[in-house]
Amino acid sequence: MPRSADDFLARMLVGEVPRPPTERELAALGAALDTIVAPVPDAHDVPEPLRSLRGTDVVRPDEALELLRQRTGPGAFRKFMMLLSLLAKPNGTWLLSGGKFNKAFPDMSLEERVQMMLNCQNSAKLQDRTMFVLFKGIADFLVYSNPTGRMPAQLYDVLGYPGPDPDRPKSLPSNAVPHFRFIDVPAAEANRAMPLTMKFDAVVVGSGAGGGVTAATLARAGMRVVVLERGQWHKPEDLPLKEFDTFAAMYDRGGMTSSEDASISLLAGNTVGGGTTINWAASLRPQVYLRDEWSKKHGLPWFGSEGFQKAIDAVCDRLGVGSAAIKQNSTNSIILEGCKKLGMHAAEIPQNTRNQPHECGYCGMGCSRALKQSSALTWLADATKDGAQIIQSCHVDKILMSDDKKVARGVQAVVGPNKIPIIIEAPTVVVSGGSIHTPALLLRSGLKNPNIGRHLGLHPVCVVLGYYHESTKPYSGSMMTAVSNAVENRDGKHYGAKIEATTLHPVVHAAQSAWANPADNKRQLAQLDHGACMVVLTRDRDRNARIILDDDGSPVVQFAISEFDGASAAEGMARAAQILITTGAHTVVTGQRNVPAFKPPSTDIGDPKAVAFIDEIRAKGVHTLQTGLFSAHQMGTARMATTPARGVTNPRGQVWGTQGLYVADASLFPTSSGVNPMITAYSVAYSVAHWIVEDVKGKDSGANM
Repeated sequence: MPRSADDFLARMLVGEVPRPPTERELAALGAALDTIVAPVPDAHDVPEPLRSLRGTDVVRPDEALELLRQRTGPGAFRKFMMLLSLLAKPNGTWLLSGGKFNKAFPDMSLEERVQMMLNCQNSAKLQDRTMFVLFKGIADFLVYSNPTGRMPAQLYDVLGYPGPDPDRPKSLPSNAVPHFRFIDVPAAEANRAMPLTMKFDAVVVGSGAGGGVTAATLARAGMRVVVLERGQWHKPEDLPLKEFDTFAAMYDRGGMTSSEDASISLLAGNTVGGGTTINWAASLRPQVYLRDEWSKKHGLPWFGSEGFQKAIDAVCDRLGVGSAAIKQNSTNSIILEGCKKLGMHAAEIPQNTRNQPHECGYCGMGCSRALKQSSALTWLADATKDGAQIIQSCHVDKILMSDDKKVARGVQAVVGPNKIPIIIEAPTVVVSGGSIHTPALLLRSGLKNPNIGRHLGLHPVCVVLGYYHESTKPYSGSMMTAVSNAVENRDGKHYGAKIEATTLHPVVHAAQSAWANPADNKRQLAQLDHGACMVVLTRDRDRNARIILDDDGSPVVQFAISEFDGASAAEGMARAAQILITTGAHTVVTGQRNVPAFKPPSTDIGDPKAVAFIDEIRAKGVHTLQTGLFSAHQMGTARMATTPARGVTNPRGQVWGTQGLYVADASLFPTSSGVNPMITAYSVAYSVAHWIVEDVKGKDSGANM
């Protein structure tokens, strides 16, 4: 990883491996937590106990720092320690504040700390905005997720939030949940002189959309298959349905993955079933224009073929994709109603729920009803029936290859907290770790194709929040069942943005909230039960993003939003704001930190004040670290291409130059998909899996699609 100037400075200040924090550094972190989440005794319109809540009431600075250490890479943690080191000293604060403050951060008054945070938020300097985004993100996540259990018991009551899903079923039918064949690697193996070695016909790294369908296809063809999964299996009846516990158990880095500069948060699965276990059930097929672009512009005719259509149909059939039983919740209904009033496109989003009603607003924490047909409940279950086995809590260090890298021979991995070393010998290796971890594994394994890790598509998402006089119960009902494509084609080449919806829970709400001062922030948070969250999903054309390796070989995401993609996002936000205004929201808050909240005088989007607000959204735009962004879709970091100069794999998913090594996940996408990528990822991997069977067993093997 190239070492930047701030990384070099961080090593100088806190060491190659960060030393334990000093008391003053912990005090600086505590002061930051108590600035973002501060008591507001004079704000009598903020209900108790939210009014009196301070960050360190819930999480002490030493606890917060330990959680950060566990959930960030060494480079990011070292830079954060450098920030605390500077804030702990008067001259450091003077430097960070541009000479405006000459006190150590812990010694400043609350008013001074608030002003410094606002200065950082509104600064023209990226490093200043990074500091604000870091502290707000850490405080929002660690306070409102309640990792210590010290949050006041009445807080959820004043938010109108019921806590863990009160409607979850008390029991499930015995046939609703599969019984996997796990390989237990005993802790005693940690003392072996040599790694434990196992032999299979194929090893699949990852169990999400790509890994699941690949394992099922290979196992059905009679191959002895093992699936290696970084996360663990959580039965639907055992899901905690609490934000902190869910993030810790089922999300990459405990839900705290972000880009190197903290400009975009990344949500990715870390559990059996991968992202399909914790996604929002949106099951959109790849659009015709996408298939045409991949087929013609990228020279991959398979994607325009009847064969790929059959792959899509087979995937949707197995997942039970349909829209017949959809029941719209409040926020999705707002999209449909608002678009109808405005004459904008709107449509229902099918769900993978076997055409059964699925009013589960907690599905981002896993489906306690076992209705959402994840990879675990479908393809992995099929693979298990055909003999496939799974090793969970398994981190794959590298792919084993011949010395010249021309032949794959298996993988080297470690299992569990004791990091028990194992070797899987297999002539077929399939990497399906997702577009963050797939390129990291290829890079750790010594492959040199310069395309590895590049072309990262993220579908950057920004939000627009609306608040209504009536309760909306935004945490309940189907999560994502309506979409508007009104601005999906800004350039005539189908790059633009989609408007969708999602449910709101306390951490998600806090993370997307505005922050001009602690009191106004708490006033907004108190309106959770009256909120509606529009998500604007941008099909990123320019993809200024890539994956590189940190000191320990873990992935680092580098990202910057381009001018075109930012304009697409801003136009999507403008249209989303119009939807909220026309449906009666009394307050509209965009994710743009430089656009104040708006209180519409009426539902008329032609009102001069409304027009000025919409114009301001467009004019201010979406820029790095000035607008809150997150990504739940990662794509393209090992893309399929016609030559090794253009991509990482050949048109059949085999890594260029290495026999027996394949990629089968969204990393293969030549471009961002433009729709929620689950169905596309399944369908691409379904195709690759059948090609693998052909390569191994011959074209007459019965694997034809």
